[in-house]
Amino acid sequence: MKTIFADAKISPSIALKYRRFIIKVGSNVLMRGDGESYKSAIAALASSIHPLVRSGAEVMLVSSGAIALGRILLGEKESVATPLLSAIGQSALTSTYDNAFHELGIQTAQILLTNGDLSTDQRRQMICDTLRECTSKKHLPILNENDAASAWTGNERPYFEDNDMLAAIIAASLHTECLVLLTDVDGVFDMHPSRPEAKMISDLRNVRVEYFSCQGGRHGRGGMWSKVRAAQFAVEHGCQRAVIANGCNPSVLRLIAQGCSVGSSLDRSQMDA
Repeated sequence: MKTIFADAKISPSIALKYRRFIIKVGSNVLMRGDGESYKSAIAALASSIHPLVRSGAEVMLVSSGAIALGRILLGEKESVATPLLSAIGQSALTSTYDNAFHELGIQTAQILLTNGDLSTDQRRQMICDTLRECTSKKHLPILNENDAASAWTGNERPYFEDNDMLAAIIAASLHTECLVLLTDVDGVFDMHPSRPEAKMISDLRNVRVEYFSCQGGRHGRGGMWSKVRAAQFAVEHGCQRAVIANGCNPSVLRLIAQGCSVGSSLDRSQMDA
């Protein structure tokens, strides 16, 4: 079976248009096929990120997948609470990322966050300082929501609801040049992309909420509307560009890093025009 990012041919040096990236990868990009496919997917994703780091980019990765992986590792046979699934899956996810990037000479740094970690300016600044220090030393921060500790009731308003918005908040706080939201379709469509008449919307200014069902994917919590909202939030609050693109495209990160038109995007210059 051909895995995600398989056979990617990316130059070890890229002429970068952007220097600071936050890349968010969804569960549906990583958890495809059989239970072991996530390992090859993560290894190949690491190989696609490596040239950006080699070329001088500061890269931060926000990765979903802990809960989905926990469910896969348990064979989906047991009724297990989400916090435990997250704890089991996060351990395996972190180990796999660490091994994949270690093979490429990149040290990873795991950062698990709850809503409380970003709810005040002081705590958010501490997180941002840690991220800046990581990237300045060429380490790769890998962020995820700490679902094992993120219990909140329906009476609370969470500061971020999913990893799409977590990535957007970090991107805005750091004035990141480019936020990339990787999913398992080419971008945002005006109807379900499986329909032959579906058309991709390249400019996220032209997106309306009625285009979407707000259901998440097979493994993830959010959905396409969550990604659109995250992209809009990031650009409105300091990020230069946000892109929603197909994480199954082996060239997608290189193309975005070079400033090519890929997927569905929103640019700060468009907002200011």
